[in-house]
Amino acid sequence: MFGDPITNPMGWEIQKFDNIFTKITDGTHNSPPMSNSGYKYITAKHIKENKIDFERDETYISEEEHKKIFSRCSPKKGDILYIKDGATTGIACINTLEEEFSLLSSVALLKPSVKIKSEYIVSYLNNPTVKLDILQNMVGGAIKRLTIQKNKKI
Repeated sequence: MFGDPITNPMGWEIQKFDNIFTKITDGTHNSPPMSNSGYKYITAKHIKENKIDFERDETYISEEEHKKIFSRCSPKKGDILYIKDGATTGIACINTLEEEFSLLSSVALLKPSVKIKSEYIVSYLNNPTVKLDILQNMVGGAIKRLTIQKNKKI
């Protein structure tokens, strides 16, 4: 329906992510101590194409640690979670969780403006051609990553 998203044969208007999201950030850059209960701590291992798979490898952090992280990075239902670091970079899903949770820095939080649907962006990011094009812009030595600045330019 939309044609090839890379060559854009339909001539659709092109916008950078920085213009269509109200916030682009990531989770904590310091791994907090794990807890047996508390708030969910979502990392790249929990993000699958089109879903959060938390049941397989549950990780939790304390309320105190969660509050520190959530004050800077506050995912809400309908936001987009996008893996930006490591071997699984480029996988996107929509947050379907109602409750608060915290993110590790390997996951970017993309808060869409009211002008665009999360479903469209997730389909775009998970498109194999788009993913390949984006992954060619990764930087880093031992761990390849898409920095927040690079995410804003997509």
